[in-house]
Amino acid sequence: MTRIERVPGVHTLVGESPVWDPATRSLWFIDILGNSIHRLGPDDELDSWTAPESPGAVATTADGGVAVALEDGFRRFDPATGDFGPLVPAGVGPADRISEGKADRRGRLLAVSGDRGFREPVGRLVRLEPDGSTTTLREGIHLGNGLCFSPDGGTLYLADSLTGTELAYDYDDAGLSNERVLHSTAGEGCFPDGATVDAEGCVWIVLHHAPFIVRVSPDGAVLDRLELPTPNITSLAFGGPDLDVLHVTSLDPAGFAELPPGAPTHPGAEGGLLYRVTGLGVRGIAETPVAPGALAG
Repeated sequence: MTRIERVPGVHTLVGESPVWDPATRSLWFIDILGNSIHRLGPDDELDSWTAPESPGAVATTADGGVAVALEDGFRRFDPATGDFGPLVPAGVGPADRISEGKADRRGRLLAVSGDRGFREPVGRLVRLEPDGSTTTLREGIHLGNGLCFSPDGGTLYLADSLTGTELAYDYDDAGLSNERVLHSTAGEGCFPDGATVDAEGCVWIVLHHAPFIVRVSPDGAVLDRLELPTPNITSLAFGGPDLDVLHVTSLDPAGFAELPPGAPTHPGAEGGLLYRVTGLGVRGIAETPVAPGALAG
């Protein structure tokens, strides 16, 4: 039986980018508006650090550190000392900021950005190469989200939240090809936010402004819908010793000075909490840590 519980002691303004670290049995996540990075330990103990600026994503690294995508670049973070390494520029412009990031199956960190004003298609998808350079894989994105990879790494999934579409691409060293729509929320009053992939290759997509997460097959069929206690959910990640626990972040609308155009409000709905879902009968796969090199130091 599926069980949803609120993790005690966690509150964020905009919780995002959860990622499970199997080595420490910990969940990393960020608070975008709170300018902070968090680690939830095996006994639900919470460690928090202040970021140099608003973070957009976090990922573990193969050498035991953490890679943090900030508004316009990447830094390595050492949780043992609390120190951040030098900034590696991401190649984003002044009008956009990084809104999501994840390593591909070869350990290269990708990040997608979106318009700071939630209006113009100025965002882009970039890949951090081992030599510290960046490759732009796609442009013309309004608000990038839903970044994840198929188990074999050959398919990249990416949402443009403001168009209501989760897209799929063939992905290799050369970049992206064969764009197709995996899932659309057109006319549903919600949009795709975070996404992850399970061991069967199905994509789990958060529908922000709806209290649902959908499980979608690689060919776009909706296989299941999971209802959460709030429509303010943002992202998700499988974790736990057996990778069968789904962690779901959310935002607190009270922290927003400006919302995307047309965004509904939900008076009285809870937000900013972290949820843990068990009993799904599905396992995720471990996210690939970022390979050392580009973020050394």
